Amino acid sequence: MYKDSVLNSVTTEVGKYSETFNSMYQSRTSAYKEILGEKEYLRYRKEIFGFNYRPDESILFPLFDEICGLEEVEDVQNKFLEKWRMSGVNGTIFHKDRENESYKRGYEINPFTGKSFDVRVLDKQFDNESWGLNLFSIPDGYYSEFIVFDNLSPLEKTLCGTIDRMWVETDYSTGIRYTDTSDYKTNSDPPKNSKYNKMYPPLNHLWANKINDYNLQASLYQNLLSTHGFTPRRSSFEHFTDYDVTQVIEYPLTLLKDEAQIILDNYRKKS
Repeated sequence: MYKDSVLNSVTTEVGKYSETFNSMYQSRTSAYKEILGEKEYLRYRKEIFGFNYRPDESILFPLFDEICGLEEVEDVQNKFLEKWRMSGVNGTIFHKDRENESYKRGYEINPFTGKSFDVRVLDKQFDNESWGLNLFSIPDGYYSEFIVFDNLSPLEKTLCGTIDRMWVETDYSTGIRYTDTSDYKTNSDPPKNSKYNKMYPPLNHLWANKINDYNLQASLYQNLLSTHGFTPRRSSFEHFTDYDVTQVIEYPLTLLKDEAQIILDNYRKKS
């Protein structure tokens, strides 16, 4: 929030370019898969609906409720909904724990370069506080939960986002200030590069999946940083299984800068 204005987030804006997650639909079909087994559920669905990967719930639900038993379906569905609700809570705790660990350690290694950077600490008066309006003035170092915004838009309308991990490094021979970023992801399953549906135009050359969503988020963060004068360099995200810091997979990203700029330009036009 800026003063009395509620600002749009990068995550929300990226989400507008693919089908919105429907928790009730997804939890219902997840219940069918749990009860029948995924292979059997997919066999039934293909027999009835062919290659329609998302049948209308007014037809799908009555058919599979009868096959699986309505009472059991509702019980399993509620378990999925509660699990997803708690994943948001646990994800917030996980992020905060990693942030506190960084502050306690005092340094963080940039995984892209192997260099060590001092952890920079902002004496926050409230959550989601920015390092100020002139972000280019911040010193080199490591930043946790860093708020970035579009420096070319009015503050009351700017797009903004939170970068989980950021390293700032200046090449003093050229004056170029580089940014490397990474985000934590704690989905129950590692994200897949699925190829079922495309994103909405003008991004319909991209598959609608979590990996592309996360790439667009990271690319938008870097594009927003560039509006402050930084030079984006590298980005990744890390997936942690069951919130276990030892069970991590890193996903290096080839930034989708052009696509991210399309999203940013469209947002500026509408705001």
